[in-house]
Amino acid sequence: MPPSFHVTFDITHLVSRLTVPTPTGIDRIDLAFARHFGTEHVPGRQARVVGGLHYGLFGPFHRHSLRRTSRLVELAEHFWQEKPGAGDETTLRALTEWLATKPGAPLNIPQGEPPRQSYLRKHQRSALMTLNRIAHNPSVELPQGTVYLNIAQHILEKPEKLRWLDSRPDLKKVFYIYDLLSIDYPEYFRAGNLELFRRRLQTASHHANAFLVSAETVKLRLQEELARMGAPQRPIHVGHFPSPLETAALQSTTATAGGHPYFVIVGTVEPRKNHLLLLQIWREMVAQNLNAPRLLIVGGRGWECEQVVDMLERAPALKTHVAEVSGVPSVHLQQLVRNARALLMPTFGEGYGLPVVEALSVGTPAIASDISVFQEIAQDCATLLSPLDAPAWQRAILELADENSGVLQAAKARARRYVAPTWANYFADIEAFLAQL
Repeated sequence: MPPSFHVTFDITHLVSRLTVPTPTGIDRIDLAFARHFGTEHVPGRQARVVGGLHYGLFGPFHRHSLRRTSRLVELAEHFWQEKPGAGDETTLRALTEWLATKPGAPLNIPQGEPPRQSYLRKHQRSALMTLNRIAHNPSVELPQGTVYLNIAQHILEKPEKLRWLDSRPDLKKVFYIYDLLSIDYPEYFRAGNLELFRRRLQTASHHANAFLVSAETVKLRLQEELARMGAPQRPIHVGHFPSPLETAALQSTTATAGGHPYFVIVGTVEPRKNHLLLLQIWREMVAQNLNAPRLLIVGGRGWECEQVVDMLERAPALKTHVAEVSGVPSVHLQQLVRNARALLMPTFGEGYGLPVVEALSVGTPAIASDISVFQEIAQDCATLLSPLDAPAWQRAILELADENSGVLQAAKARARRYVAPTWANYFADIEAFLAQL
């Protein structure tokens, strides 16, 4: 066991995201860290947590007690429906019933809350965000050598917000770097994102005593970029994320045995995720066979996705075979992934790829892009294809759609061989790393 040491967790991002109905992958990771380093009574934790930090409305970071930080974590879990049994089962039942039937009608599920309810919930959460920017407990002390953890890179584009760290050279500042895709693939992001990311990386580099990353691929790119910036190298810990989905929530649904085959893609609809490839494939498959499998797109609409939206809304051939849903709680998402024939991820670039881990962790086959990070994390348990090779993707999808296919059985066997990372081991390794700084 590593020796005990003090940690304070930056909860700014977590609180700022209370207004969103469903967390992103980064939100879920931030929440996992907050549960471990921002709440009371965590089994096996060696670190001595001294509370949370939040940037203040009228000054530098404000300190919160561990009890208050724990309460904020509970609020995030409540608002995001991240507990087993959370969420409206009506939508899940309607969706699984649609997936279990033969194609013939579009999915018809009302999306979102009633306008007034949504308005009230949004403003309730906004009020909580403001209160936390004002709240401050000066009695919470940060002992010498405390580790400051910033997981979500929130407000790093505003270096003035973190200048208070310069007055505490004794603190061990640790920042998470998820990827450097904004530098490598600026064309897939919003205009101005590259400059924004460079400011964030510059701020993190200025303060960091160490970095955390999710893959060796990211570590190598970060080391290259630090060298290019003329910045000194720092210790970098690599840890593969476990699945954020609650394993306790596993339940079968009506989309299991006997249901019509479906595939699922999880993630924000944006150019890098390559949804367009799948929609073109599905249009071709439906044209050849009206009994083709279904595709379930789980994720909100992002940026520069007009072509994908046009196909979803205007291509008649896709109406009965492709469904788009968002705002799915983790406990429901896990069931949808578990019962799919396969998880599809034809992305052009990733820093990690949580959906692949989420699928393999519950024994669902995965077909993903043949990129270095998936070669690293999938343990040779997924099918990896070029994100440009549409015929290969279509063949792989059709093979897995056939219930009697030997390819399907082999893919399931490979998925079952996957050794899923665990949160206990993940945080034990991180604590051992932090204790040595």
